[in-house]
Amino acid sequence: MNKRQIDEEDYVEIGTCSHLHGLKGGLSIHFYNPQSRSLKKGLEVLLCPKSQSSNLVQAGEKFKVLSANFGSKKCILFLDGVDSVESAQSLLPFTLFLQRKFFPKLLASNQYYISDLIGLTAVSHNTIKSRDEILGTVIGSFENGAQSILKIQLLSGELLELPFVDDFFPKVNLDEGRIEVIVPEYIEAAEEDNES
Repeated sequence: MNKRQIDEEDYVEIGTCSHLHGLKGGLSIHFYNPQSRSLKKGLEVLLCPKSQSSNLVQAGEKFKVLSANFGSKKCILFLDGVDSVESAQSLLPFTLFLQRKFFPKLLASNQYYISDLIGLTAVSHNTIKSRDEILGTVIGSFENGAQSILKIQLLSGELLELPFVDDFFPKVNLDEGRIEVIVPEYIEAAEEDNES
C-alpha cells in the first residue's frame, strides 16, 4: 500500500517489528509510543514490508489481532493465520499501521499524534534567521524515555534531532503542512562556522 492509499484509509503508523517471540508465531512489536495500548483482540491491522526480505506484498496486508500481550518494554502480538515460526518469520521486517478511528480523540488544539508530524516542512522560528526560512523536513521520531524526539532532515543534508516540546517547536500547522522550529544557538553557530 503506498502512502496515498494509507492516507485514504486513514491508517496511522504505530510501530515496527523485526523480531519473533516464541515458537507459535508471536511477533515482538516496537511501538513508537511505548505507552501505547492501542492493539486489542479483533482489531484489523495493516502490515507493510520494511525491506525485500519480507514476504508481505508491497501494498501491505491486513490481519486480525488474536491477542496483544503488553510488557514493560514491548508487546507480543499474535495475528490470525500466523501460527508458526515460519509464517511469522516470512513477514519480517514490517511496519505496523492501525486505522485512526481506533485512537482516542485529541481534546486540545495543541495536541498531535507524532505520526501526523512526519512529512511536515520545518521552518525557522528564530529571530536571528529570517522568519519562515525553510530548514528541511520532519522525517521521523523516536522516544528517549522522557519525551518524543523529532528527526529533521535539513536542507544541508544533516540530521537535526530535537525534543518535541514548545521550547523547540512553538507552532504546528497541519493544514499548511509546516512546523516552526527554534534551532538551538549552538547548532546555528556551528552551521555558520561551517559556512565560513
